[in-house]
Amino acid sequence: KNLVEQLLDFRKVEQRIKKLSLFRTDISAFVRNICNSFNDSTSFSDDLVIFQSSFNHYVPADRDVLNKIVRNLISNAIKYNRKGNTISVGVDNKSVTKNPLLKNVYSAGNIDKNFEAVFITVEDKGIGISGDLLPEIFKRFYRVDDVQNKELGTGIGLSLVKSLVLLHKGKIVVESDPNIGTKFTV
Repeated sequence: KNLVEQLLDFRKVEQRIKKLSLFRTDISAFVRNICNSFNDSTSFSDDLVIFQSSFNHYVPADRDVLNKIVRNLISNAIKYNRKGNTISVGVDNKSVTKNPLLKNVYSAGNIDKNFEAVFITVEDKGIGISGDLLPEIFKRFYRVDDVQNKELGTGIGLSLVKSLVLLHKGKIVVESDPNIGTKFTV
C-alpha cells in the first residue's frame, strides 16, 4: 500500500496535479510527534530518535507533505544506522551548521531569501554514502548497495522526498561520509 501511495504522489507531483494545502502548523510539535511515533514503535526498539528544537513558532505547511518528508528521512536513518546509535532530529530557524566530520555534500532546490526559513535535520551515525553517490540517491528506483542491510527499500523514498521538498519551495541538503553517517537538512 505504501509503495502504491508513493508512486501516486510521484505522478501527481510530476504532472503538477498535486497542490499544497497550507495550514498554520506548530512545526516543532508536529515533528516531535512523528519522532515519538517511531520511539513508540516496537519494530524500531534498537534505535532511539532524539528530537531537539528551540523553535516554537507556527509556520504555513502542508502537513501531509511534511509528514511524508520527515517519516521517509527518519525511516532511512533507522534503516542505515548502526545498531544502538541514536538518530538526531531537529527543527530550527537558524541556518544549520555543517557537520565537520561529513565531507561529501549534495543539495537540490533553493530557499527564497525574502522569507524566513525553517530547517529540519535528520542525522544518523550509520553506514554513510560516498560523495560520488550522493546525487544518485535522489533518482527514482536508485538503492544504495549495502550487503549488510537485508531490508533494502524500493528506491522511491528519497526521490519522493526531493520532489515534495521542491514542491514546498524548499531545499534539501545531504552530507555524508562512509562509516561516519548521514545528515539530511530540508
